Amino acid sequence: MVRNATAKVLEPLQTIRRVLPILWASARGWAIVTSALLLLEIFFGLAVLFLIKRLIDDLTANLAGNGLDAGLEAVMVSVALTGGATLALLITRALSGLAREAQGMRVADYVDRMIHTRAIAADLAFYESPLYFDTLQRARQAGNQRPAQVISNLLMMGKNLVMLAGVVVLLVSISWTLLPVLLIAIVPALLVRLHFTRIFYEWRKRRTQLERRAGYFDWLLTSDLHAKELRLNQLGAVFRDLYSDIRSTIRGEQFDINRRRALVETIVGSIATVVFFSALAYLAFQTAEGRTTVGDLVLFLLILQ
Repeated sequence: MVRNATAKVLEPLQTIRRVLPILWASARGWAIVTSALLLLEIFFGLAVLFLIKRLIDDLTANLAGNGLDAGLEAVMVSVALTGGATLALLITRALSGLAREAQGMRVADYVDRMIHTRAIAADLAFYESPLYFDTLQRARQAGNQRPAQVISNLLMMGKNLVMLAGVVVLLVSISWTLLPVLLIAIVPALLVRLHFTRIFYEWRKRRTQLERRAGYFDWLLTSDLHAKELRLNQLGAVFRDLYSDIRSTIRGEQFDINRRRALVETIVGSIATVVFFSALAYLAFQTAEGRTTVGDLVLFLLILQ
C-alpha cells in the first residue's frame, strides 16, 4: 500500500525524466534560449515586487518628512527603477512566450515523427490488438499540441518553483511568521490539483475504448461509405442512440469528477482565504504599531494576491 502510494507520488518525476530527453533532442537551442528567458523573467518579476515595496516606503518617508527634496528625489528614483524593471519584465515575458511557442512547435513535430516511425515499424499483429488501438487513440487524441503543452507546463513549473523560493525570501524579510500562510495558501491547493489530475488521467485511460466505440458509431453515422446501408436497414436511429448513450455516460462521469474537484477546491480556497486575511490583519496591526512598513504590507498583498 505504501509502495503504491510512493509510486504515484514519484510518477510525475518519471514523466519529467522521459520528457527531458525529447525536449533536448527536438529543440536543443530553443531549450537553452527559453531557460535563459525564464530566469530573466523570474529576476525581473521579483525585482518589480521589491521595487514597489521600496517605492511605497520612500513615498511614506517623504510624506513623513514633509516633502523634502532628498526624499522626493528618492521617490523619483524608485519610480524610474520600478518602471524600468516593469518594462523589462514585459519585454522578457513576451520573448519568453514566443520562445516557448517556437519550442513547442518543434517538439510537436518531433513527437509526430516518433509516432509515425513507431506506426510504420509496428508488426501487423499489433493492428489486431485492442490495446494497441487504445494507445494509438490516446496519442492521436492528444494531437500535436499536447507535447507542446507538456513542455510549456514543465517550464512553467520550474519557473514557479524558483519564483516561490524568491517569494519565501521576500516574506522572511517581512516576518518569518508569514511562511505558514504561504504554505497554507499553496500546498493544499497543489495537492488537490495533483490528486484530481491523477484521477482524471486514470479515468481517461479507462475510457479510451469507450471513446473509440463512440467514434466508431459517429463514423458510421456520418461517413458516405455506409449511408446506403444505414437507410436500407434503418440502423441510423439505433446507432445514433448508442452513440448518445456512450457520450452521456462519458459526460456524466467527467462531470462527477469536476463536481468533486470544485467542491474540494472551494473548501481549500475558503480556508486559505480565512488564513490570508487573518495574516493581513496581523500585518496591518504590526504596521500601525510601526513594527513593519507600509511597503511590507503592500508587498504581502502583491505576493499573495
